Amino acid sequence: MRRELKTLKDLEAVSRAAATVIEEAIEEEARRRAPFSLVLPGGSTPRRLFELLGTDWRDRLPWDRIHVFWTDERFVAPSHADSNYGLAKRLFLDRVPIPPEHVHRVPTERTDLQSAATAYDEEIRSYFADAGREGFDVVLLGVGADGHTASLFPGAPATPDAWAVPVIGPAYRPPRERVTLTYRALSVSRTVLFLVSGTEKKDALTRTFDGPDEDIPAGRILGTDRTLFLVDAAASPETNAGGR
Repeated sequence: MRRELKTLKDLEAVSRAAATVIEEAIEEEARRRAPFSLVLPGGSTPRRLFELLGTDWRDRLPWDRIHVFWTDERFVAPSHADSNYGLAKRLFLDRVPIPPEHVHRVPTERTDLQSAATAYDEEIRSYFADAGREGFDVVLLGVGADGHTASLFPGAPATPDAWAVPVIGPAYRPPRERVTLTYRALSVSRTVLFLVSGTEKKDALTRTFDGPDEDIPAGRILGTDRTLFLVDAAASPETNAGGR
């Protein structure tokens, strides 16, 4: 399965293109009449996408069918400024008619990091069992300047038997205590959609497309049906996307 690279003008264009991909994926799956799983990323890049999902796309998506998960979460309270769940809740989940039981967040109120990761792993397993298949429908990811994605940082080991695990991130990316989906969980997803913005990401993207490069976690992930990088002009690798 090859990677697709689409270069767009700016983050606004990237965000609108991502919302359209999500909408199209849901339409394609509508014939199954099955739950649709959408996995949200952390970081600052998806902020505009979240705003669009809560406004322009609010009445365009079947929220009663959509189940929301997270690629990773900082081990902080949901109300904390660093909470990935909290950001999505403020920017769009509170604005759309999604059933509360369809929001599958990492339970960071647990007393310890391992307990939170275990509970999230069990939540994912339960959802897959109910859905009758393993794998998310659409996973949104970002790419860090160091090539990390979700909370899978360079040097992170593979964990073949788990869907979610606790991690201690590098000191330069606080908060360090996190729960992340594993390479296994991400790589059995149908559509993997990377949203990338900023010149500091260019080198990591170039190495991803010139790879495989084991030092770039983002380059180790491929969806089962599609892997699409939506990037702004500042982040786009110098080589022509048309040759990918």
